[in-house]
Amino acid sequence: MPQYGELKLPPRHIIIKYCWETFELGLKDKNDFVKTSTLTTLGRIGSASAAETIASADLGVKPQVTRTAVATLAQMHDSAAFQALLRFRGHSDFFVRENVAMGMVRMRDLYGDTLVARVLKRMHLYVDSIESDTMFYEKSEIQQERREIKTKLAIAISSVDPRFPDPQIALAYRDAPLAARVALVNFIGAVKPPNALTWLSPFMMDSSTYVRSKTAEALGKIASPQAYDMLRGMLRTQRREEVVVNAAIALMPADEVRAVEVLIQAMDTYDEDTQSNILLALGEAKLPESRAKILPLVKSAVTGKGDWVRVGAIGALGLIKDTTTLPLIEAALEDPVDEVREIAVGVLAQMKGETMVDRLKAWAKDDQYSMRSVALAGLGSLRDPVMVEKTVYPVLYNTMKFDPEMMVRVRAAFTLLNIINDRKYTKGI
Repeated sequence: MPQYGELKLPPRHIIIKYCWETFELGLKDKNDFVKTSTLTTLGRIGSASAAETIASADLGVKPQVTRTAVATLAQMHDSAAFQALLRFRGHSDFFVRENVAMGMVRMRDLYGDTLVARVLKRMHLYVDSIESDTMFYEKSEIQQERREIKTKLAIAISSVDPRFPDPQIALAYRDAPLAARVALVNFIGAVKPPNALTWLSPFMMDSSTYVRSKTAEALGKIASPQAYDMLRGMLRTQRREEVVVNAAIALMPADEVRAVEVLIQAMDTYDEDTQSNILLALGEAKLPESRAKILPLVKSAVTGKGDWVRVGAIGALGLIKDTTTLPLIEAALEDPVDEVREIAVGVLAQMKGETMVDRLKAWAKDDQYSMRSVALAGLGSLRDPVMVEKTVYPVLYNTMKFDPEMMVRVRAAFTLLNIINDRKYTKGI
């Protein structure tokens, strides 16, 4: 258990400075997992300072770190992130270039369609001339990868320039490898081009269950009335469990009654991951009649055999926020599995609030670094201003300065910044 003395809190602007220094240390850590986790944390902040911190970091030579950095920048919405992405537009890693295109389309309102189209067209033109790094790809794969990135760039360009030639996706991808089809469907769902539904339609009948399930996810991201009608059609015609579950989850915002009916029936499966995903989706239900059907099922799953089923059930109860379930969640603190105990701590912090402060302080010094991180997040959710000032700030600040695990220090820095900025990084969670 980490032990460290109490520090007198410095002024707010000094705390903020230390938070950003902690993120910089996380990006310099020798452990790649710490680096990628810090990058993801900066993505949640999403500000110009976060983008500039990523852009100025030495990402090293590990492909996963660079990929995470670019994927994080692509999810932001800030001119600093856009400018940082420009540095990677000629990168030898195809995945990196794909995320550059995705991010530019998402941020086109910051610079206008003309500039974005010009950059994307130049990327499209020079795909064949960029030397691909065989550390990432076998030579035999490079030609296929070039063809894929050209298609994705054409899709991205069509979002900002409707005059660009149609990439003829249905014809080009009829005999493409499974991974290529999945990647294309994911890209269409992320970019949401004008012809997205036309291009996704053939994949609804793909020979691969996995491709069809990913198509359902993409339709859910597009979230238009026609996309929801296509999802209803998939529920009528598809029989494979994975496809039906993904289609129902994607349909939840538009047709909760139908989606809940399908998901409850689909719980009769032996696949623990599927059960966990269903439970978390059911927790998002808003209608009283839906919740009345869901609650008995979720409560019974809290003591289920599968570890991830229990995690999903407790997560769902945290979304439903029914106080009658508190004894069940409290009992989960004795579960033998770390992940179950940790999600129970997070849910109890959300539901019981300030009454949890002493327990959260104790968990913030737990032997397990993951439990310490969860406890910090729980402390960050407390709202009483006196308690925040006298208890939460000191615990977070001391942890940020002294915890032996950089992952926990980064979590503390994020939570501090989030509180100082009126919790804008976790709004809606």
